Amino acid sequence: GVITGVITARTLGPRDRGLFQLLTLLPVTLSNFAKLGIPQANVYFMRRRGAAPSDIASNSLWYALGLGGVLALVCYAGRHWLLANVLKQAPESVLPPVLALIPFVLLQAFLLGLLQAEERFAEYSFQQVAPTVLGLVGMSVALLWLKAGLIGAVLTQTGVVAIVTVWLAFRVHRRAPLRF
Repeated sequence: GVITGVITARTLGPRDRGLFQLLTLLPVTLSNFAKLGIPQANVYFMRRRGAAPSDIASNSLWYALGLGGVLALVCYAGRHWLLANVLKQAPESVLPPVLALIPFVLLQAFLLGLLQAEERFAEYSFQQVAPTVLGLVGMSVALLWLKAGLIGAVLTQTGVVAIVTVWLAFRVHRRAPLRF
C-alpha cells in the first residue's frame, strides 16, 4: 500500500493524486450509506438463526446489484451537481468507472460477512490483501509503464475491485451456490 501510494503521488502529482483519492473513496463512502446493516445481518442470520449460506449469498448478490445499481444511477443522474460540488475539477470521463464500483463494493462487503459467519478467515484475509497486491501491480503498469495518468489510475482501481469481487463471488458460489 505504501509503495502504491508513492507511485501514485510521484506520477500523478498533488492535484491528480487528491482527485484519485477522492474518486476512489466515493464508492466506499456511498456504499456505507447503502449497506443497511446487511453484512452484520448475514452473520447473525447464519450463526444464530441457521440460515442457509446459499440463501444469504444469493440475497446478498441481488441486494448489492439492486441497491448499488440504483445508487450508481442516482449519482449519474446528479453527476453535474456531484462534479461541481463534491468532485471539483474531476473530469467527467472518470465518473462512470467510479460509479460502476458501487455494486462491487457492496457485494464485497455483503459476502465478507458471509465468510465471517462461516469462519472462513483465510479467504477473508486473502480478500483484504489481494486488492493491495493487485493494485501495486496494476498501478505500476498503468502509471509507470503506460503513463496513463488519472484515468489509468481510476480504471486500474476499478479493474482491481471488480476482479477481487468476482473472485470472491466465485469462491462463495463454490460452497454456497448463488441462485435467483
